[in-house]
Amino acid sequence: MPAPASSSKNPRLYPPDFVDADELAYRLSCSKSTVSSYVARGLLPKPMRIGDLVRWRWSTVDKFIGALETEADSHADADDPYLKGVQRGAPAEASH
Repeated sequence: MPAPASSSKNPRLYPPDFVDADELAYRLSCSKSTVSSYVARGLLPKPMRIGDLVRWRWSTVDKFIGALETEADSHADADDPYLKGVQRGAPAEASH
């Protein structure tokens, strides 16, 4: 996916604090439609309006994703068949 036009015209020394849908999609390496879908599904925060602009505060997006990661990690352990097997103990090996 090519970099947004703003990034190629004015290379930044640091990431912007507020990003539009193009920049957010670029930073997440996905399409704008995926960003919209994730917002609708609650996987990304809703954007804010600054005048006529629709923007996400990158720090909020980063924290939101971090919270989802933490939540997913706690649920993943409960559903992981490998971890369930380890917790039960290894079955006795069959003799051949």
